[in-house]
Amino acid sequence: MTVRRAAALLAGALLLLLAACNGAPPGGDPTPSAVTPTGLKAEAGDRYVDLTWEEADGDDLESYGIYQGTSATELERVAEVPADKTTHRVSGLDNGTEYFFAIDAKTASGARSTRTAAVSATPQPAGEVPIVTGTTPSNGASNIGRNSNINVSFSKGMNLAPTVGAFNASPAIACEFSWNALGDRLTCDPASDLEPNEEYTITIAASAASADGHPMDEAYTFRFTTAAGTSPTCVFGSTNFGECLLGE
Repeated sequence: MTVRRAAALLAGALLLLLAACNGAPPGGDPTPSAVTPTGLKAEAGDRYVDLTWEEADGDDLESYGIYQGTSATELERVAEVPADKTTHRVSGLDNGTEYFFAIDAKTASGARSTRTAAVSATPQPAGEVPIVTGTTPSNGASNIGRNSNINVSFSKGMNLAPTVGAFNASPAIACEFSWNALGDRLTCDPASDLEPNEEYTITIAASAASADGHPMDEAYTFRFTTAAGTSPTCVFGSTNFGECLLGE
């Protein structure tokens, strides 16, 4: 064997060795990377976070890597989930701490995709879900004074800003909002008189949340109809007092 041929064989062997080290087949094409999963979402519970995502493409998919941390830039892989799963519960977390999560996909040959963008969630202790306990005007009330305030009472103190944001009126009402001292009654003071002989629908969306972080299970809706023309004169001791015009 000539020195030139021996050198050529040695060079070829080195190329094959380098290809193997880099995960590439003898033909020189790199090993295909896994496709990055999409649609990652995180939903917090009491000391846990549930992760869900869309199934990644690829016949060679073997598993998903779960990454976790208390910073979006410092994540560690904490679990490996089989490819036929698109959900994972991360348990044993501290309530009140914001956690960040990302995932990647791995092929049977060991190639990993890039990670998804990090998402976050903050576990909260279990507690009573807030509900609407009463309204003024009451649902179905009629002949309501056009200068009436609208009050919504809740079963517990509320997170004020999200609950105000959850208040919707149809037809629209420009409200000046206020709360009682306990934060469990919201008042809408209309900027101008309501329309006469109009049915108003008030909806408190499910995004309204209690002060301890629990959203409502479902939206709450009530309706009332205003009086025709001017508001009725107030009668002291009447159940409708506060929904009328004071006399001169």
